[in-house]
Amino acid sequence: MERVGLWMAAWIVMVGCSKGFEDEIAPAKPARVADRCVGTDGCKERGNCKTTSTTTTTVSEYGSKGVDVDRSTSFSCVPDTKADCEQSTICTSEGACSVIENTALGRRCGAASDDDCRRSDECKIKGRCTTDKEFGHCQGVNDADCAASTECKQKGHCVARVELTQKSRGLCGPRTAADCKNAPNCAQKGTCTMKKNGRGNEQCVAGSDADCAASAICKTEGACRQWSNGDHCTK
Repeated sequence: MERVGLWMAAWIVMVGCSKGFEDEIAPAKPARVADRCVGTDGCKERGNCKTTSTTTTTVSEYGSKGVDVDRSTSFSCVPDTKADCEQSTICTSEGACSVIENTALGRRCGAASDDDCRRSDECKIKGRCTTDKEFGHCQGVNDADCAASTECKQKGHCVARVELTQKSRGLCGPRTAADCKNAPNCAQKGTCTMKKNGRGNEQCVAGSDADCAASAICKTEGACRQWSNGDHCTK
């Protein structure tokens, strides 16, 4: 009986050592390789943090000699999840905080709801607080949003105006020429004239050399003449 007990004890010790030895030599699980798009400027700025590939097949005929088949694969970066978009700078600046699919523009970060727009700088500064779900951007179509914006206080852009060439997107602008003349930016930057921009939207701009010459920016920076496109003052 004593011999059996010793044999059992020895067997237990051997099994334990063997198990420990197996654990030591067992191969480690390979570390997860980070996606090539993670950490890039495109990921940080526009939420394009996931690699996607597209394979293109080209078939060329050579008459009786048959055909030549060429396959090429290209890689690009796109947003994968809402979190990709929410960590990006374009979410903060333009409300592009959700992953959207657009036939023309593909998979990208865009504004999918008014909530996306209202958290953005474009809403606070420019009054663009309503989403255009077709294109995934934010627009100024509400007078109250325009009136609460920084550009209303500084530029006189206090009411919603719809662009003529792209009716789905609205911008905030002045109601009358007086809104431009009475705004702080008229005295400071010479943007005293109400004028339609290239899209047919009324905006406050530097409309003449006289606007610029009377402004503070002429005295402090020498920007005393109207820029060629009539947008602002320059030296």
